[in-house]
Amino acid sequence: RELERGESMSDSGNGAGERPIGAIMHAVLRLLQTELRPLSNSEIRAKIGVDISTNEEVRENLKVNPKILREPDGRWRWKSKYYLRNRADLMALLRRAREPIVVAELFDAYKGVKDDIEDLMHTSPRQVIVIKQGNSGRAMLFNYEPRLYIHVSDDTKQRWAAVRVPDATDTHRFLVENSLKTGSMLLSTAATTYVRKRPKKADAKKSKRVKLTNVHMEGTGIDLTRDVDLGTGRPSAFKS
Repeated sequence: RELERGESMSDSGNGAGERPIGAIMHAVLRLLQTELRPLSNSEIRAKIGVDISTNEEVRENLKVNPKILREPDGRWRWKSKYYLRNRADLMALLRRAREPIVVAELFDAYKGVKDDIEDLMHTSPRQVIVIKQGNSGRAMLFNYEPRLYIHVSDDTKQRWAAVRVPDATDTHRFLVENSLKTGSMLLSTAATTYVRKRPKKADAKKSKRVKLTNVHMEGTGIDLTRDVDLGTGRPSAFKS
């Protein structure tokens, strides 16, 4: 509200004031997204000080903006993915939807839609079914149709749970025994198993050795057969 009062003061007169058209459009869009209901020109001016009726540039930009919808009576409203006005419209959408609806995509439909969704999820008798995706955490909304569901007795559920489901090995053995599949699972598994081989060691006979020589020191007058005198620190190989 503090920001709205500041915007209203800066857009006195025709509503444009000193602000550029982009800033004015941003203020109108944010207002419509917050209210989530149709607003007239006078209501918009009273809230943020933008007079759309006298500002032709703003009015034309609102008409072509993909996130704004103009009602038949001339009022402006935020354009959500689903055109809903109340709980009745929400229930009508769920009944005719052939695919699940993402709950988050309904949050900007109308004011109070979150409360209506929460109430539908916990109302009795059941109205909707909510399934949450484990990887993304998104909630999917389905319409609950009682005619598509039948009551299953506890005895039937227990008998169903007692049925042993064969694993892959039993299924493969059954198919082979009944000539429905040839070959062995173990052989086929072994054939497709990657065997990692150890790298071969380098042949010791082929290794190259470096031989150090003093050929380049020949003719310098240095006796290469004598060691360095560690007492004086001078090479004893030099002839005096």
